[in-house]
Amino acid sequence: MVQTRPDTAFAVQWLSRQLQQPTIAHLKAAKKLLSYLFSNADQGIYFGTSTNLTPVGYTDSDFTGCKTTARSTYSYLFTVGGGPVSWKSKRSSTIAYSTLKAEFTRLMEGNREAIWLRGLFSELERPIQGPIPLMGDNKGAINTAHNPKHHNRTKHTLLKYQGVKESVTEGNITVTYIPTGEMPADGLTKALTPAKHEQFLRLLNLSRPRGLQRGSTAN
Repeated sequence: MVQTRPDTAFAVQWLSRQLQQPTIAHLKAAKKLLSYLFSNADQGIYFGTSTNLTPVGYTDSDFTGCKTTARSTYSYLFTVGGGPVSWKSKRSSTIAYSTLKAEFTRLMEGNREAIWLRGLFSELERPIQGPIPLMGDNKGAINTAHNPKHHNRTKHTLLKYQGVKESVTEGNITVTYIPTGEMPADGLTKALTPAKHEQFLRLLNLSRPRGLQRGSTAN
């Protein structure tokens, strides 16, 4: 389901973490997810007719969002032609002691995926010209990506910072700011209100066939 429905990514990874000790509340949440899928079975990803096939990446993270472990959930999402082609929602394996480190972890993961996509496009004989845009909503993490020298507190974090910095310097990615309200990866890090979820679907370019615009194709 997650491979074709990015709108379920957060819910699926959250439920997957409860498999060892599920409760009635988790069962109800799973039923609610299945009900949502049944009610929106014809909802899909739509791509425009743009000839620009350069991926655009979005990365986001909450901060200590898991109340049990105090770990953060990070996410990335890449689009091509306006439609999502690659995405991830995952709880971090370590505790981030600042918003900057939580946000930079997701930036590092987004950088890895951008490099992988660049290699994939080359194998498909459609090499990407120029850097892949990587959008984030944390200005501190973006500034650190360009100049990490003031944040080298440990060797572990130094490797993270330098890896992203090298990708920027080598022209593999550009790291730029985007407001939180325009960030499609935000819905991959937390549960949303109905109004926020509708906005999330629009940002993902997910809709039903009756909403298909002329010149677009469904996946």
